[in-house]
Amino acid sequence: MKNALLVTAHPYTQSFNFALRTQAIELLHKFNWHVNTSDLYQIGFNPILSPADFPNISTTVPLSLPKQQEISYQQALFSHDIAQEQSKLLAANLVILQFPLWWGSYPAMLKGWIERVISRGYAYGSNNLLSGKSVLLSVTTGGAKNEKEIEYYQKKIQELGVDVFSYAKMEVLKPIISHGPSHSNDKQKLHLLDNSKQQLNSLLNDQ
Repeated sequence: MKNALLVTAHPYTQSFNFALRTQAIELLHKFNWHVNTSDLYQIGFNPILSPADFPNISTTVPLSLPKQQEISYQQALFSHDIAQEQSKLLAANLVILQFPLWWGSYPAMLKGWIERVISRGYAYGSNNLLSGKSVLLSVTTGGAKNEKEIEYYQKKIQELGVDVFSYAKMEVLKPIISHGPSHSNDKQKLHLLDNSKQQLNSLLNDQ
């Protein structure tokens, strides 16, 4: 059985992002995937990379957070929340990041998850333990007025994924983008959900 990790970064469980999350889980189960989840706001994930990540900080190297990350992974000294997320990632064939585009990028909560979990010595540097895994960005935006803006967002969000995850030698899939759910009526939201479902269905058929 294939394994997926669905990481959701939205503070409200009533949001359209959570509707997409629910739909993705149902579809993955239909394809007989096992699904792990990390709902970052709801589990109270701490997004701040700091010396607290390293309970037994090494004094044998200069005070460099990337170097401490490498030592902490090698010696299994990471704080529990990081170790737990890294374990979920290692088990996953497919990673789906579900989030709203805020100020043109990842929400701070998700950016912090990336900084703490996609760490040196684990995902890059001396180890590339996520190499070959697939990652999909499923993103909501405030809206796109025309085809030119749709193309702009497509390129921008693809690059958001490539900048981080290709560095970890992961395969960055074509993103699924839902434009303007907060400005949509119920019928339009259902159309957005169906469009996302069709794209994910096509992707899973190819996995």
